[in-house]
Amino acid sequence: MSVWTGRELVVWSGLPATSDECVTDAGGGSLCGEPAVFDGAAYDPSTDRWRMIARGPVPAAGAPTQVIPQGVWTGTEMVVWGGWGDPIAAAYEPATDTWRDLPPGPLSAREQHAVVAWDGRVVVLGGREPLGPGELAPRLDGAVLDPASGKWTMLPELPAGDPFMAPGIVAATVADGRLFAVRAVTTDAYVLDPGSTAWNPLGSAGVNGFLEPVGVAGGQWLFVGSGDEGTTTAAAFDLVNGTWRQIAAPAGVSTLGLMGADAGTRVVAVAARWSHEPDPPLALAWDPTSDTWSELATPSLEHRFGAAVGWTGNELLVWGGANTGGLGGPSYADGAALGI
Repeated sequence: MSVWTGRELVVWSGLPATSDECVTDAGGGSLCGEPAVFDGAAYDPSTDRWRMIARGPVPAAGAPTQVIPQGVWTGTEMVVWGGWGDPIAAAYEPATDTWRDLPPGPLSAREQHAVVAWDGRVVVLGGREPLGPGELAPRLDGAVLDPASGKWTMLPELPAGDPFMAPGIVAATVADGRLFAVRAVTTDAYVLDPGSTAWNPLGSAGVNGFLEPVGVAGGQWLFVGSGDEGTTTAAAFDLVNGTWRQIAAPAGVSTLGLMGADAGTRVVAVAARWSHEPDPPLALAWDPTSDTWSELATPSLEHRFGAAVGWTGNELLVWGGANTGGLGGPSYADGAALGI
């Protein structure tokens, strides 16, 4: 996982290059490939240098896992939460290169949950139980952490959905003090106003596929993903009016979608691609005012997906990611800065 602090791209934890060996993880499930690592580093684009960051939290008793905690930048700290077993909860302060433990809170272990900053606090929402005895069981609950006090507050549960449609896998963002959530598969959108006791449904994108969030620009939340019969589809959610619209999918992008970041008036992104795809690497910008895509300079990187990305204000940083070698874990330790 990674965050952009305004000065550095902080990268922490992740999966190393994979192997074919399978073991039983702490939850009783099958773990194929190497377990996650829990070290980290920070990259400063102004000096073009990396620095190792202080050793952070690790899973209880060093249990092997491939469930990586998620994190978010609050403005002063990187707050991380998640993992398998007892969830990790901690905050990293780059200015002092120090970690501090936080209460893990009331939520059970999960993966593919959303973590987002909300008015100085941190929201953990949705997800599903990691691979193991309760495989794919959705998590519809959520909670808010105040990193200053360590206090957790439960959120209303998301409305239940079809368990075969992965209802727990959600994306979340905040706009105008309101918390928005979108289900990845059904594309149902919801909003939670401060102090509200229930989520307000805002409709579906009407896309038969799986949408992944790419970024926000001009009050428009961009999603790209897989559609019918192996096609790529795209939609935008208006965070002001609470409405969806389908938009033209970017040309040359596979169903793996885009790895993107907010860039003010645009969303900038690199196409996620399998290592065997013949097309050259591709970087794009999406303009929400015209719903148009423009191609940027070709990134000097091999194909990958799941990379860390960050927008510096004038460059898109891309680092790491996975190819299709082995069993799918991240296997790149390189990156590039793409000037816009």
